[in-house]
Amino acid sequence: MADTPRAPGYYTPKGAPDWVRYWWTGSAWGHREPYPDEPPDMGICATDSPRRHLLPPESDFLLDVLDFFSEVIDSHGDLFWRVNGHREVKLFVNCSDVFEWGTADLEPIETDDDLALLRSCYDELTAADPRLGDVYVPELYAARRRGMRPQGVWYQRILFGYKSADAKGTAAVADLFDACGPPRPADLVNPVGR
Repeated sequence: MADTPRAPGYYTPKGAPDWVRYWWTGSAWGHREPYPDEPPDMGICATDSPRRHLLPPESDFLLDVLDFFSEVIDSHGDLFWRVNGHREVKLFVNCSDVFEWGTADLEPIETDDDLALLRSCYDELTAADPRLGDVYVPELYAARRRGMRPQGVWYQRILFGYKSADAKGTAAVADLFDACGPPRPADLVNPVGR
C-alpha cells in the first residue's frame, strides 16, 4: 500500500499507517476514482470488502461509530476525534454549552457499551418524538453517561426548537433528559433552573 502512487493533490499524514493513509485520501469511502490496479469496489467498511484486510481489527469500533454518526443520525459535526502520541484514535461527542454555560465540552466514546448507549439514546428519542430521533442523540448520550441533567436554559432548545426551525421538541424528549440526573440548582454555570 505504501508503494501505491498517489494522484497529484492528495495529501496524506506524514508517517501515518497505511490504513490511515487509505482512509485520509478518501479511498475508504469511495470519494475518488480508483487507481488502475484497484478493484472497482472501494467500500472498505463493508465486511466483505476485498480491502477490509487493510484495516487493523481494532478499527471495527471506529468504523461502527463513524457509520452511526454518518448513516444513522447524520450528525457529522457532533463527532470529534483526537490522535494521541501513541497513534490511538480517541472519539468524543460534542456537548458544548449543554451542561455549563459558555463552555466547550466533549464526552468520550470509548467502548462498545458506549456505542450501545448511543444507539439506545437514538431508539428512545425516536420513540419519544420521531422528528427528533437524530437531533439530540449526542446530548442525551452525554447526559446519561455523566448522570447529569443539562443546564436549565438548554431545555429551551428542546421545548422551543431553536436548533432546527421545523423540529420543535416535546415534553417527552425533555423527560428523557430529566431522567438522567437530579434537578440542578441555578448557579454560575447553570444560570436558569429547570
